[in-house]
Amino acid sequence: MKTKPSWMAWLLLPATLACHAGQTHMCPPKIALQSASIAPEYLTGGFAPLVDDSVIWLSGANMFDGPPREGAVLKANTTRREGKTEVLRWDFGNNQQHEKWLSCDYAQGLIRLTLAVGTGHRHCLARATNSGKPAKLAVEFVCE
Repeated sequence: MKTKPSWMAWLLLPATLACHAGQTHMCPPKIALQSASIAPEYLTGGFAPLVDDSVIWLSGANMFDGPPREGAVLKANTTRREGKTEVLRWDFGNNQQHEKWLSCDYAQGLIRLTLAVGTGHRHCLARATNSGKPAKLAVEFVCE
């Protein structure tokens, strides 16, 4: 005889799935600047800043051990190719002293969008895929 799960089991299912699901974050494929600041001491000889409002495409991704301003970029433990996709993996193990951050890099890291992903993850993966003509980069992070 088959038994149906109780109504309580259905209430607990989303919480159970959330505990096993990883955090997934997609880097925006492009950004555009609306303004920029340049320290006045660098504007000598009558030069004036001009910010181009054209699109800046995603150029890479990184993981940081602590806030990115501190500069502690983590080197991926492994890198492998899956067709057009490069998969980078950062293993954290017991290195949970600092909160982990991811970054979506534009203009070769001159501009970064950063996001704290917290502590308690065993690892994070970044799947970087170039596609289209001209090739455009797409990066998806998964932290578990």
